[in-house]
Amino acid sequence: MVVLAAISDADTDEQILAEAVKLADAFDDELHVVHVRSYDSLSDTEQDATDKTVKQQTKAIAAAAVEDVDRSVVPVGLIGQPAAEILEYAEEIDTRYLVIGGQKRSPVGKALFGSTTQKVLLGAERPVVTVMG
Repeated sequence: MVVLAAISDADTDEQILAEAVKLADAFDDELHVVHVRSYDSLSDTEQDATDKTVKQQTKAIAAAAVEDVDRSVVPVGLIGQPAAEILEYAEEIDTRYLVIGGQKRSPVGKALFGSTTQKVLLGAERPVVTVMG
């Protein structure tokens, strides 16, 4: 099986990776590290690029994040709505655990702005480990 770590260029990425490595080592599973870019976050130049090009750039971000990880890691770059892409990929590869980061927000903040973490937690059909920043 696979442990999936979803990173986002946040301060918690190192903690997410550390927790994912622990789980992958404990179960002797593969470790996949996913970075997702939303279409809304793309610059004008990136919007003119193909999805394949943007996915390659995003995969490079995931690969750079795991350079210091002392184990085999599969970096994955995706583009789209982050929560939906993470959940779809987790289903596709039959993930044992999802490891994601979270931020403390008020209930009103969650309702107004949404949350990738919240969407993953509510939509996942497998265990999710949340690393709080």
